[in-house]
Amino acid sequence: MKKETPLILNVLFYGALWGFLEATLGYGLKFLPPLVSGSVMFPIGAAIMLYAYQKTQSKKAILYVGLIAASIKAVDFMLPGLPTIMTYNPMISIVLQSLAVFSLLPLLKHQKALVRVSAFVIPGLLWRIFFLGNQGLNIFLFGEVYKQIQSLENMIDFTILPGLLDGAVFAGLYLGSRAIFKKTTWLFRPNWAVSAAMFIMAIAATLLI
Repeated sequence: MKKETPLILNVLFYGALWGFLEATLGYGLKFLPPLVSGSVMFPIGAAIMLYAYQKTQSKKAILYVGLIAASIKAVDFMLPGLPTIMTYNPMISIVLQSLAVFSLLPLLKHQKALVRVSAFVIPGLLWRIFFLGNQGLNIFLFGEVYKQIQSLENMIDFTILPGLLDGAVFAGLYLGSRAIFKKTTWLFRPNWAVSAAMFIMAIAATLLI
C-alpha cells in the first residue's frame, strides 16, 4: 500500500487540477472562438497528464488522471436543466484525450528526435478522430447528428488544423514549463491534505460555475 500511496496522491492531485481548470478556465474559454478555446484545454490536460507520468513513472497514471478529471466533470449531471449532452461530450472528450496521450507515450522515449516530436503532434489529431467516432455513436444514443460529422468538410475542419494547433500548443506548454522547472530547486510532492483540497475545490468549481 505504501508503494501505491505516491501514485494515488499524484493521480488525485493532477486529476483534480485538470478538473478544476476545466471548470474555471474552460468556462471562460467558451466565450472565445472555437479554434482558440478548443486548442487550449487539451494541451493543458495533456501537459498535466505527462507531469503525473513524470512524477510517478507509471503509465497508468495518465489514464487515472483522465478518469478523475472526467468523474469531476460528471458532477454536472446533478445540475437541473442542463442537457445531458453538455456534460457527456466534455466528459468523454477528457477520457479520449487521456487515451490519445497514453497510446503515444512510447514515442517520447524514441531515439529519433522527429519521432519524439510526433508524440506531441499526433495526440491532438488522434483524440479528435476518437471524438468523431464517439459522435457517430451519439447518433444512436441521442438520436441527433452533430455538426462535426454532418459532412466530410466538417470532419476535416474539426480535425486537421485544430489538431495540429493542439500539438503545437501542447509541445510549447510542456517543454517550456519543464525548462522553467529545471531552473528551480523547489520540488512539489502532494500530500493527502493538498490532494483532497484540490479535489474538493474542483467539485465545488464544477457545481458553482
